[in-house]
Parts: sequence; C-alpha cells; structure tokens
Amino acid sequence: MPTSDKNESALPANKPARERDAKAQAYLDEAVRQAAGHSWAESLEEALKNGGDPKAASPKSNKTALMMAAETGNSRALKTLLPLSETNFQGAHGFNALMQAASAGRAQCMKALIPATDLTAVSELGRTALHVATEWGSVECVSLLSSLCDPDAQDHEGDNALMIAANSMAGDEESERLVRLLLSATKNLNAVNKRGETALFQASSVHSEMDAFLPLIGKIDANIKDENGKTALIASLDRSAQDTESAHAWKLLPVSDWNLADNDGLTAFDHAASNGHWDIADFMAEKTPREKVDAAFQWSGKHKMPRWAAWLEAEEMAAAIGLPKSKGADDEESDNARSRSIDKGDAPSAGRRAPRAL
Repeated sequence: MPTSDKNESALPANKPARERDAKAQAYLDEAVRQAAGHSWAESLEEALKNGGDPKAASPKSNKTALMMAAETGNSRALKTLLPLSETNFQGAHGFNALMQAASAGRAQCMKALIPATDLTAVSELGRTALHVATEWGSVECVSLLSSLCDPDAQDHEGDNALMIAANSMAGDEESERLVRLLLSATKNLNAVNKRGETALFQASSVHSEMDAFLPLIGKIDANIKDENGKTALIASLDRSAQDTESAHAWKLLPVSDWNLADNDGLTAFDHAASNGHWDIADFMAEKTPREKVDAAFQWSGKHKMPRWAAWLEAEEMAAAIGLPKSKGADDEESDNARSRSIDKGDAPSAGRRAPRAL
C-alpha cells in the first residue's frame, strides 16, 4: 500500500537525521563557548543566531559560555550572554560564573555578575565567591564582595576568608592590604577551623611575610590552641625550625603565654630550644623556672636531642641557654652561685646571643 510504504520508509530515515541534528547542535553550542572564551564577538553572534545554546555546558569542563567569558575576562561577551544564561548554574568544582570570575581576578566581570547571582552559593569545598576571590588574592575582587558576602562564613574545613588570606600570604603589599581589609570585615576574629586553627595560627605556621603578618598581632587571641595543643607562638617556632630568622616568633612573645603546653607537654621554651632558636630560648630561660629549664634539657637528652644535638655538644647547649656546666671539684662554689642566680630568674648573660633587631 502506498501510505504504508511511505510510513515504513520514513522511520529508518529519521534516525540518522536526528543524529545529524544532535551533532550539529553540539557543534553550535561549542562554537558559542569558544567564541565567549576567546573574545570572538562576530563568531559569538553568528553561533547564537544559528541556534547555539548559551546555557549548554561543555561535556568535558562542565562550563557554560557565560562561565568561560567570566573566566577569561571577556566583558563584551558576558554582557551579551548574561540575559540568555543561567547565572547560578554550578559546573566544574561547584563554581558558578561569579566564582569563575573571582578565581581569575576578573573584577569587571564580577561587577556585572553580582546583581544576578546568589551570593550565598557555595562550591564543592563549601566556599563562597568571597573565599574564592580571597584565594586569588585580589584586593579589588575581595572589596567587591566583603560587604555583600558573609566574611565569617566557613568552608567545609572551617576556614573563613581571613584564614585563607593568612594561609596564603605573599611577600607583597597586596597581601597586607588584603589582610587588613578582611580584618575590618570579619566579626569573629577568634574563629577556629576544624583543626582548631585561628587566622593568626595559620599565618604563624606558614611563616608568612612579616608586613602582612603584623596586622593580626593583638587582634586575635594568640593563646588559642589547635588540635595538637599548639599555640601560634609554638607554630611559628616549629615552622622556622631550619631558618635562622625568628622575627615572627619575637613579635608573638609579648602576646603569648609561654607556659602553655601542647598535647605532648612541651611549652614554647621546649620548642624554641629543640628547633635551634637560641636567641629566644636564651631569653625565655631568664624568665623560666629553673626546674623547667632542667626538664627541657633532660627531655632533649632522653630523646637524643634530635635537633639541637646535631649542632652543639651538651656543654655548649647548656651555656647557650644559661645552664651551669658540669660540676667539678674546683668550681662547685661558683656553680652553686650560678644555680641560685638562675633560680631567681636571672640567668647569666655571658655568651648570650642578643635578640634580633626587628
């Protein structure tokens, strides 16, 4: 029958046609994304005119054309795509277009995206656009978001924007400005992450650039302990174990309680001595009870002095922190006098290294 023959022949003919249509659509969608990411204005307009879908995400990167324009800073394409796109679509790593712009420091694109974006959205790591902008380190981008996003919001690890800034400080003026900006915006400066670390602790543990580190001193409680019972001072002493520069630790001394012990029972004095900070250990020995100084020395001896023994013999170490030399028949009286001096908190100054000038 003619009608039946026509219907039977139409079914198999439509299948390859649909496949061709799908491939053509995928091609057009990719053309839109590529044009958006490479500032090809004419190509973008042509691809959109021919039916390219601006909402379609790349099968490989899971990024839309809007996200690619935001990431590359293509403001012209972003303006074209904004009314045609889902601004809150979250693709790779849970990023939306605003986060994508923030991760690349694209402030102009961020200005266009902010009014159309849910600022409470978080990535797969639980980070807001403010977290992402802070990690990039752009003061301009953070300034745009610090009054709009919650600066106290914590990601899945418990880090807020200030902690991220403190943990990634670089040796430039931009880092100091970023820290000061977030210090003024953050309400709970003593917030801790899941490891019990404050922003000051993190800055101390990474031995951050001094200029960026200083604004945190006195603003955050230096005696808050992390999960290992360590304070910011102890973290600073441990981080700079192989470094002769201990300026960060000196700055923390006035705001820290030296007598606080970590989970292993070790105080800042123990960490200063075991990490080779002789100037600080010597300074602390003057103000540390004699039994505590003896205990630290004996502890190091019991554990074969893993760090200091590699550099100094026992007698030299004793002299370095003001401990008396081994008793002998000829010097027992003078040794006892020295012991009494130390008991009074007045360790002998002979041979002592002067504190580093800051």
